[in-house]
Amino acid sequence: MVNQVGGTYVPPVQLSGLVSGLDITSIINQLMAVERQPLTLLQQQHDAAQAQYGALGNLEQRLTSLQSLAQTLATASTMSAKKATSDTPTTLTAAADSTAAAGTFQVTVKQLATATTVTSSTAVGTAIDPTGLLQNANMATAVTAGTFTVNGVSISVDPTVDSLNAVISRINASGANVTASLVNDPDGRLNRLQITSNNSTTVNLGGGGDTSNFLTATGLLNTAPGTTRTSVGNLGVALSGVALQSADLATALSTTSGSFSINGVTISWDATQDSLNDIIGKINASSAGVTASYDALNDRVTLVAKQTGATQVALQDASGNFLAAAGLTSATQSLGQNARYSVSTVNGGADLYSTSNTVTGVVPGVTLSLLSATNTPVNVTVSADVDSIVSDVQQFVSQYNSVVGLIDQQTFMNTDPASTTPNGPLAGDLSLEMIKERMRSTVGGAAIGTTGQYTALSQVGITFGAVGTAAGQANTLQVDETALRNALSTDPTAVAQLFSGLQLGATLQTGGTGSIASVSGAPTGLQRPGVYSIASDASGNLTATFTPDDGSAPFTVSGTIAAGGTNATLIPGVTLTAQSTLQAGTDTLSIPATQEGIMPMLTGYLNGYVMSGGILGTRQTGAQDTVNDLNDQIQQMQDSLTQKAQQLKDKFAAMEDALARLKQVQSMLQTTFGNVGPLPGL
Repeated sequence: MVNQVGGTYVPPVQLSGLVSGLDITSIINQLMAVERQPLTLLQQQHDAAQAQYGALGNLEQRLTSLQSLAQTLATASTMSAKKATSDTPTTLTAAADSTAAAGTFQVTVKQLATATTVTSSTAVGTAIDPTGLLQNANMATAVTAGTFTVNGVSISVDPTVDSLNAVISRINASGANVTASLVNDPDGRLNRLQITSNNSTTVNLGGGGDTSNFLTATGLLNTAPGTTRTSVGNLGVALSGVALQSADLATALSTTSGSFSINGVTISWDATQDSLNDIIGKINASSAGVTASYDALNDRVTLVAKQTGATQVALQDASGNFLAAAGLTSATQSLGQNARYSVSTVNGGADLYSTSNTVTGVVPGVTLSLLSATNTPVNVTVSADVDSIVSDVQQFVSQYNSVVGLIDQQTFMNTDPASTTPNGPLAGDLSLEMIKERMRSTVGGAAIGTTGQYTALSQVGITFGAVGTAAGQANTLQVDETALRNALSTDPTAVAQLFSGLQLGATLQTGGTGSIASVSGAPTGLQRPGVYSIASDASGNLTATFTPDDGSAPFTVSGTIAAGGTNATLIPGVTLTAQSTLQAGTDTLSIPATQEGIMPMLTGYLNGYVMSGGILGTRQTGAQDTVNDLNDQIQQMQDSLTQKAQQLKDKFAAMEDALARLKQVQSMLQTTFGNVGPLPGL
C-alpha cells in the first residue's frame, strides 16, 4: 500500500490498540510477577530463619527455668529442709533451717524483751490562757462557732469573741445545774476543763443539734458519763504543725537553729521552718534507732528504741536546746528488759536471757520468736519439711515435661501426605532430640557413687510411667507423691544423696612440669567437677585456674608454696605438697565427681546449653545473623524490583507520549489535506 504522504509505504501504527484504554499497573504487575519469584523465596527463607530464632529463644528460656529448678533440688539445704512447729503458736513460733536436728524440746517463755522508752518529763507546750480569745488559744483542735449542749441546755460560743473564761461563765449561768472550772494538768497548771453536777446527777454532754465542736476540742465529749466530766488531755499544748518559733513551747528555744544527737546520729533543726512534726519525721527517717511520736493529749514527745533490751537512749543537744525544750534530756528513761526463757535441752533447762524476742543460736539451726510470757512449757518439734521438698519436685517435673513438649512441637516433621499439619520450625533437628534423650537418660538413670538405699529417682516415685505405658505418655515424667513422701519419711538422708549428693576428688595427673609433687584431700568449696591448671615459678608463686566440666566460666586463685612445703589454702580442702626444688611449669589437678546426685548431673549438662555463650545462645546468634543477611538481600531485591517497575512505567509513559504526538500529526494532516480518515492503527 502506498501512503499518501511522500508516496512511501508506512506500516500501520498499532500503539493505540496496545496501550490506549489498558490498566498500566495491571500490565506492569503481570510483567513483574516472574521477577518477584526469587523475592518470595527469600521471604520464605527469612520467615523460616525468624521462626527458628524464636523457637531457639523459647527453648533456651524453658531450659534455663528447668536448670534453675534442678539447681534448687541440687542444693543440699533444699533436700534437707527442716520445719519447726510450736504446739502453742500464740506463745512462740519457731523456724528451722536444714542444719537443725530433728526432734522435740520444750521452751518456757517467762518474760518478753521490751524496748527502752523516753517520754518528755514535762509538757512541751504552754498552758492555755483563759483570758485570751479562743481563736488565738494554743489548743490542739481549734474551737468552731455555734452551740453545744450541757444537760439539755444549749450554750453558744464564738471563738472570735469569747475567751475560755467567758464560756465557763456562760456554762455556769446557763441553768444546766453544773459548775465549770479549770483544773490542774499533770504538771500542776490550770490547763484542763472540768464540769461537775450541782446535784450529784450524771452530767450529760452534747446534743443532736450542736453546731460547735467545743466539747470535742476541750476533750470533754469522749469522757465516761458521771457526775464530773474532766478533759482527757491538756487544753493548751504545743502546736505541732507550725514552725517551732510559733509553736507555743513551754521552754523557749535558745537559738533559731541548732542540732542534737540521738545514739550518736546528728539531726539539725531550724525554728523558722521546722515544726515539731517535721523534727519527729527527721528522727524517724534517720538511723538513730528510735521511733519518735507526739502525744497531743498529754503534750509530750516519746522516743521508743527500735531494739529491745536494757539499753539507754543516748541524747545530747549539740547546739541549741531542742531536746531540753522537749523535756527529753531531763526525762527518766524507762529501760527495756531482756527476754527470759528456758529450753529443756539447753543449759540443763535453766533460765536464759536475750535482748531480743527473736532467739537464734541457742538451739542449732532453730529460730525462736517469743510472743507472750506464760510460764507454761511449749513443745517445739523439728522435722523434715516434706511439703516444701515435694512442692519443689513437682515444679521440676512440670517444667521438665514443658521442655520435652516444646522440643517435640518444634522438631515435629509431618510424614503423612494426607495431613496438612505444618512442620515445626526446627523440624528434624537431631541436636534437640539429643537434648531430650540426654535429659531422659540422666533423670531416668542412676546417681554416681550413692551409698544410700536409693540410687534412681524411680525408687522414690519419679518415673516415666509404668511398664507398658503408651509411647506418647512415656515421654512425660510423673510423680507418685505417696511414694515420694514415704521415701522422705523413711530415709531423708538417702533421698538427699540421690537428688543433691556431690563429693569431689582430687588427682594429680602425671607428666606435670611444675613444682607440685603430690596432693591430698578433696575440694570443699566447689560445686562441680573440672580441672585445675596450676602454674608455678621457681620462687614458689602459684596461680591455679579452675575450668569446670560443664563449660561455665573458669576462675583463678593464687598463692605461694615453699620448697618441700605445703599449701592448704589455695584449693580449700586440698593440701598441695611441693617438690624439694621449685621449678617453673604447670601441673594439672583433676577434680572428678566421686559422688554425684541426679540434679547436679542434669544441671551441669544443661549449663552447656543455657550459659552465656552456650550452645543455644550461639545458635540463636547464627539464626539472627541469617535473618539479618536475608533482610539485606530482600531489601536489595526490593530496591531492584522497584527500579525495574519504574523503568516499565517510564517506557509505557514514553509510548503514551509517542502516541499523543502521532495523533497530533494525524490532526495536522487532516487539517492540511482534508479529511482522509484515520491513519491505520490510530
